[in-house]
Amino acid sequence: MSAFTSMIQFIVLIAILLMAYLPWNRAICQWILTHKEIIIKCITILTYAILPLVFVKQARNITGQVALILLWVILWLPIMVQVFDSIMAKRLMLFRKQLGIFMGVLALVHTVIYFVRPKSHALWSSAFWVEDNTISFMAIGFAAVVISSLLALTSNDYSMRLLRKGWKRLHRTVYVLVILGVLHTMFIDLHQHHKHPDRPFSYTELYVETLLPIVLYGIGKLLEARRVKLLHHPI
Repeated sequence: MSAFTSMIQFIVLIAILLMAYLPWNRAICQWILTHKEIIIKCITILTYAILPLVFVKQARNITGQVALILLWVILWLPIMVQVFDSIMAKRLMLFRKQLGIFMGVLALVHTVIYFVRPKSHALWSSAFWVEDNTISFMAIGFAAVVISSLLALTSNDYSMRLLRKGWKRLHRTVYVLVILGVLHTMFIDLHQHHKHPDRPFSYTELYVETLLPIVLYGIGKLLEARRVKLLHHPI
């Protein structure tokens, strides 16, 4: 699961960057700018449209995977703007709030699907929080969905005015969220390994797949900070 989400995440990010080399890139970016309001409405409709998926148990994995991939893309957009000067990333930044809400709803649907399963552990059950003498993937996922839900609920102008400086502090928890999301997928893989020890498994591959996106993102943030510093204080 970690390998799948990491692979799709990199494919999406590279595709956004490579858009700059396509001959119709500027035309697409202009179309996005011209139809901004329509795109926002479409994302909003899609956000509401996925709610019935809570009754589709087969959607549990895909909703969680798409939520994590979308979270990574949202976090990478400012880096792609500052470091790579990506026009497509600049246009996608126009919908960052709507994409964040969509991601939060996906994570919530993913969690609700788990709880409506006949064999799911109750929230107050010790088995929900602890597994094999360590914190369970369910507990990590629940903490992640609490944060993502708070971020989605406060992604509006009213909340910004109400919370003032606290709004920015609250939304910085997105960095905690992405770490929890990555750990959640890693613990799921470990759970599957303990459940099916006969299947091929490599701890080294798992840790690389888990840590590589975080390390690359950290490097990206450092490059972004350096670029911003140079823009404000040129040598």
